[in-house]
This record gives sequence, structure tokens and C-alpha cells, in this order.
Amino acid sequence: MFVKDTFLRLIAAQVKFLPSGHEFFVEGEDSLLVAAIQAGYIPNHGCTNGNCGRCKARLAAGKIKKIHEHDYVLSQYETRMGYFLMCANTAITDVVVEADEARSVADLAWQKIRAQVRKIDYPCQNLAVVSLQTPKTKTLRFMAGQWVNVELENGATATLPLASCPCDGRNLQWHVKREAHDFNQNFFSAEPSQTVLITGPQGEFVLSENHRSALMFVVQNAHFAHAKSLIEHAISIDTAASFDLYWQADDENGHYFNNLCRSWQDALGNFSYHALDNLAALSQQLNQDLAVKNHYADVYIAGDVNFCQHVRQWLKLQWPAVQFKTNQPV
Repeated sequence: MFVKDTFLRLIAAQVKFLPSGHEFFVEGEDSLLVAAIQAGYIPNHGCTNGNCGRCKARLAAGKIKKIHEHDYVLSQYETRMGYFLMCANTAITDVVVEADEARSVADLAWQKIRAQVRKIDYPCQNLAVVSLQTPKTKTLRFMAGQWVNVELENGATATLPLASCPCDGRNLQWHVKREAHDFNQNFFSAEPSQTVLITGPQGEFVLSENHRSALMFVVQNAHFAHAKSLIEHAISIDTAASFDLYWQADDENGHYFNNLCRSWQDALGNFSYHALDNLAALSQQLNQDLAVKNHYADVYIAGDVNFCQHVRQWLKLQWPAVQFKTNQPV
């Protein structure tokens, strides 16, 4: 048993999903579900710990090993047909698995989850970074760049972009600006352990199918939340040729995650980061960089309506072939 466990920790088995054809590796005793999510795919799942049965899949080829028990009961027929729970099994050889996946925003079910605030940080005077956690029995299935509706205990509501990677659907993050209306004021005075009701996800500001190209992110102020989710997801799946982040902020504390962006630049040889103070500086930096870059890129623009419109029109003139996505209808 010791030899088998040691061997499992060393091998990396290849997994192929059908019918999508997606392929990824599972290392050691990571579950097939965890490995798929970390590879950037969104197989059907709910609790991730064997209670709900939503990650049920069928083994078409290869060998798997159960790594922990689960409460969900498979019928004898399902067991004979090769069905198993991906959250409770790992691969010990290369495997082919028939699994349901979300391949577009339309494939994601509308979810309703009550989560608990775990921590609130204040990186600058006018912004709160809210970290929260869903119950062990439920995780949020979403795509990077999407929004959720949030309802506080007092009934105040808002729609917020998720600032976290979908590779961890239990631990979520929002960036909330200090504003006058009830929702924001309640978050700024909130204590950890309060609960919020999350419904969603929604929105199509997500990575395109061609996310292996050079990716450019142009963001304004706290709309950086969108870029953070997209960038962390793109880094986790490790398929993009390069990343360029241009962050324009209106005040001196506006680049509130400056250290995080610099750490990406230091750790990744294909990541460049530019912190800019105004639109003129942004246009100048883009003009300078586009003069020496001739590769294709997908551009993701996140900001208010005027910002998105300005950047999109300017880049379209300079770079007609580029593909744009914005978090605003422009």
C-alpha cells in the first residue's frame, strides 16, 4: 500500500473528456474533478465532496482509484456501466471519461447560494476587498469575468463582478467601491461571518475560445476586478502566448493591487504591466507598444461606458484586425 501511494503521488495521468475532446493531466492523488477545474474546464459539479452526485461521469477507458468515500449512492446499474464520482476518484492510468461540461455561458445553470463573509480588507480608503466562502455542500460554477447578484441580510442588493478565479468556486472575491447607496455602505461597516445571498452567474465578458493568443487587458479603476478574474484564470490554464495589462486609475491609490500585478510580471516571463494615471498616458503607452507589436491579440476592456468606448475606438483605428470584448455595451 505504501508503494502504491508513493507511486500515485509521482505519476501524472492524461485525461480526455468526451464529447468535448478536452485533455488535461491529473497528478498524484488529486481528484479528477479538481484537476479538470484547475486545467480551466467546468465539468458539472456541486458540492465537490461526494454529497450531491452532480460530478457523476462514466469511465470509457483506463483505470481509476477511489481516494475517499462519498455519501452519494450509485445504483448497481450505474456501477456496472462504469459511472463514478469525479470528486472522489483519481486516475492511475491515462483515462477517457464521458462527462458533462459547461463550454459556454449558456451551459451554466442559474445558481442560488448563501455564502458567508470571511474577511474584508481595505487596500485604499475608497475600496473594500470582500472575501467570502460558500458552504462545503455548494460551490459556484462560473466563468472568469462574470457577475453575480448579491443580496445582503438587510435586503440591499447589487450586481458585482467576481474578482476571483473559477478554479476555486468556494472562495470568492469582490471589489466594492465606497459609495452612498445602502449596499456599499453596509459592506464597508460589515463584520466577518455575516451571510449574503448569491444568485447567478451572468454576463458574457469571458475568455474567448482563442485564449491561446496574446491577451491584452485595458482596465479602469475598480473595474480591475474583471481583469483579475480573467488573468488568474488564464494563468491557471497556462495557454496564452502573452499577457499585457494596462491599468488606468484616476487617483494615487487607484492601483490598489499594484503589488499583485508586479508579482505576476516578476513571476511570468510573458507578462507586462503598466500602471497609468490618465487616459492621455494610457493612449501614449498603447501607441508606443503597438508600434513594436505585430502579433494578433484579444483585447478585454473593463471600465465605465465612456472609457470602454474611447479605448475601443482608439484601438480599432490603430489595430483593425483585433478582437474586442468589453464589460459595457458599446
